[in-house]
Amino acid sequence: MSGGPGLAVDAWQWVRLGGRLQVIRVLAAEEGLPVLLVLHGGPGFPNGRDFLRRHAALAQHFTVLTWDQRGAGLSALTTGGARLTLEGLVEDAAELVSAARRRVPGAPLFVLGLSWGSELGIALVRAHPEGIAAYVGSGQAVAGRDGERLSYRAAAAGADAVARDRRSDPRARRRARR
Repeated sequence: MSGGPGLAVDAWQWVRLGGRLQVIRVLAAEEGLPVLLVLHGGPGFPNGRDFLRRHAALAQHFTVLTWDQRGAGLSALTTGGARLTLEGLVEDAAELVSAARRRVPGAPLFVLGLSWGSELGIALVRAHPEGIAAYVGSGQAVAGRDGERLSYRAAAAGADAVARDRRSDPRARRRARR
């Protein structure tokens, strides 16, 4: 996918983060624009391509940097059997922030976390606030494990309710036998 016409920068790059090669995509209408680091959802669901398809116009105002996190997308090719941890991903992200600041010195750097990336973004800003001008969370995850547990309970209760309805409805029992 092309970032669109009129971009001075549209590059896929392999970068070494946490000792492993990982993939980033950089889009910008001109050199020197403020940096927007996009942290994808998942973990393991790199939606940078989808994000850029919908929001490529941001590259007119920012150096947009998407990253296939360790274990996700093209970066999964180099992860091997490495264990994925929040701490490891935070350190990878901190290295990426440092590299972006070297690439565009003096430009403010913003972090945008999407879903799981919002949890990673909060952890990044807490551990390494240096050089980050602002953080924005979209679909902000605040308590990942608790949220998953609550979602599971709600889905299970819904499934139980459907099963009870089907057991009490003779037409549903007949349809279920087909």
